[in-house]
Amino acid sequence: MADLYFEDLRWIKPVRPGDTLYSAGEVLEKIPSEKHADRGTIRFRYSSHNQKGEKAFTVIGNQILRKRPTA
Repeated sequence: MADLYFEDLRWIKPVRPGDTLYSAGEVLEKIPSEKHADRGTIRFRYSSHNQKGEKAFTVIGNQILRKRPTA
């Protein structure tokens, strides 16, 4: 796995000492590599909520990942 870059980072609520953050990720897009059959790039959105359920931040990222072998 390799992080390529992050974009569109948005701080929606302040994060304070003592806060507990819960995060979830969502795959937005999968792009197979044209050069390497065993790899691809994913574009994903992470979002985090604080202990009150309020959205604290979101970010869109891009990563290179190895593909699972086909069965």
